[in-house]
Amino acid sequence: MPISQARSFHRRLMTILGVTTSVTTLLLAGQTTDLTLSRSRLADKIKGGWAGQVIGCTVGGPSEHRFSSSLVPDSYKIFWSPDQLASQLKSSPEIYDAHYVDMAFLEAIEKKG
Repeated sequence: MPISQARSFHRRLMTILGVTTSVTTLLLAGQTTDLTLSRSRLADKIKGGWAGQVIGCTVGGPSEHRFSSSLVPDSYKIFWSPDQLASQLKSSPEIYDAHYVDMAFLEAIEKKG
């Protein structure tokens, strides 16, 4: 996957994650009063939510399905590098499978409003 496609994919992932995280949080919290956020504050929350989900997939991907029916042992080394995301998107796109439906949803919103 060329880096420009990876960046576009990443931007879309970040947008969807933030929207779904923010909406879900408000719904689950039983929010009964109005909530006012500036556009920049909402964008920041959306980006932060997406970053958390994507980083979680990136960090957790290498150990996915390796420790079935058990906890990951303390001796298992978990690492993170900013370069890891682009590398994982290229070598193991399947670890982001949870985002495929979100991507289709975002594309529909972009096209239909």
